[in-house]
Amino acid sequence: MEYLCRKASRHLAERLTVIPYTPIWAKSFEQESHRVKQQLGTKILGIEHIGSTSIPGMSAKPIIDIDILIPNFSQLPHLITDMDSLDYVYKGECGIPGREYFKRLGFHVHMMRFDNEEHLKKLVFLEYLKQHPDTQSEYVGLKVQLAKKWFEAENGPFYYNQDKTEFILSVLEKAGWHSEQVRSRALQSVIDKYQIKTMIK
Repeated sequence: MEYLCRKASRHLAERLTVIPYTPIWAKSFEQESHRVKQQLGTKILGIEHIGSTSIPGMSAKPIIDIDILIPNFSQLPHLITDMDSLDYVYKGECGIPGREYFKRLGFHVHMMRFDNEEHLKKLVFLEYLKQHPDTQSEYVGLKVQLAKKWFEAENGPFYYNQDKTEFILSVLEKAGWHSEQVRSRALQSVIDKYQIKTMIK
């Protein structure tokens, strides 16, 4: 679950820090979600607030991670143009096949099919954190430690995310990610939420 390119554009550099939760994050997502929906319209299925800033009370980097779910990539050229009009820089897949990455200051957007495995992993991971406060606290502690470790590094955000991988994989293991039932349940939750049953036939 790696969501950043190794090298970021200089003008999009972001301070690597973990801060206490603020309700502003939820408000920022709602405002940005509305802005994106207005521009992209029916070309997308839905928009999800993904990442630590989506969990009330959880400390996080002050970056709003957003997953934009689409039926397929047939409209990708138009979507890239739409995102550009919203001041997002298109970064390509950035190492994750099936994911198109966009970035503007304060927001990271991941565009993918609604059934993309990376999106489903995020849902399972975040749900586990919500249900297990001790694991959530452990994760926050790790993030604070890594933010300090990589604060001054040129590609700090890349290494910060890379060093979280082992912990994230361990949580997914505990959450039963390798169980077909867990994966199917996560996918079904997306299908039900956006009423897209006919689209997977």
